Amino acid sequence: MVLSALNVLNTKNDNHIKQLPYNQQQMFRDSRTALLYCSEDISSLLISLESWVDTE
Repeated sequence: MVLSALNVLNTKNDNHIKQLPYNQQQMFRDSRTALLYCSEDISSLLISLESWVDTE
């Protein structure tokens, strides 16, 4: 779900974003950044879980 949302946000380029009001531009950029961090956290969690399963 996170990656799907990120893919949707990445379909928009800077020209699309510049057409939005400033506050919506900021919200768009913040959303994309938050999704990137969330995706990294999920990947890290999966790696940790796989490592934990292998040690048990």
